[in-house]
Amino acid sequence: MSKLWIFEWWHRRLCLCFHGRMILLLLFVGLMAHSLFGEMAVSKDGSTGPAASRTGTIDELNDAYPLHVGDRIQFRILEDPDATGVLAITDIGEMDIPLVGRVNAANKTCKQLALELKTLLEKKYYRKATVLLELDAMSKSRGKVYVYGQIRSPGIQEILGEKFTVSQAIMRAGGFMESADARKVKVFRKNAKEGRDREMTLDVLDILENGKTRDDIALQDEDYIMVTQQPLVLREKIYVYGQVRTPGPQDSQGGELMLSTAILNAGGFADFANGRKVKVFRKNAKDEKDKELIVDVQEVLKEGRFEKDIALQPGDYVMVPEKLINF
Repeated sequence: MSKLWIFEWWHRRLCLCFHGRMILLLLFVGLMAHSLFGEMAVSKDGSTGPAASRTGTIDELNDAYPLHVGDRIQFRILEDPDATGVLAITDIGEMDIPLVGRVNAANKTCKQLALELKTLLEKKYYRKATVLLELDAMSKSRGKVYVYGQIRSPGIQEILGEKFTVSQAIMRAGGFMESADARKVKVFRKNAKEGRDREMTLDVLDILENGKTRDDIALQDEDYIMVTQQPLVLREKIYVYGQVRTPGPQDSQGGELMLSTAILNAGGFADFANGRKVKVFRKNAKDEKDKELIVDVQEVLKEGRFEKDIALQPGDYVMVPEKLINF
């Protein structure tokens, strides 16, 4: 009798252990299946995939980070499961979009670019196109420089290589315009010790035509390149560049054009403009170095401090810098 009781006791324990292990195994398999297939959410158009669980509307897209040369962007159209891919911003700031072709992408946020692409796609190819863009990988940039003045594609450029020079930046910007003074290209570099920018003048035409690469200047983060006009072409113009919506030349109105008015004529400040440190570069008759003025135009426009405004002179160059940090 005792032997039979012992046998039944051991049999029950073995069964309990077996069933317990089976339950644990089933729970483990269930958790693994949930983590694997849970990512494959179903989108509004019925498609599945890892990206479907991400942003679903244009309003949710990143509207703070301005895209840069070399950034890789995940692109998809919510209504078309076949319109997906990873696109890169080229060396000249463009991105090749399916159906649309090349569009300027640098310095725009994912949300701004998505709204622009939505309009282009709905004009010709889709009844409705919800364009979703997401930063896949940031460029391996060593900083950025600002190239403005008499060049074909002014704007911000990324320093991507080991050495990035003034002549390379000019070429990346499409080269000189016919009116450019290529023999006196100005480079402005921040100088913490002196509390103002250091100014360098470079004969880029000599470098390009005669191969004098030793004279070329290696650019550093936050350098400004300004290509001015030839003296005989200056006439009665002033030039507004940088973080404004429509950069370019303006009539100086005989010296009566105010700086704040010139900013408004250029469409106002762009989204990432530093309106408190607008720079005016003015020809100095005594020496070759330009005189540099810094004006808080935001204070003039928003707070009505019109006594801080200045009248522009023919040949002045106005540069609106970018904020270092944007919130």
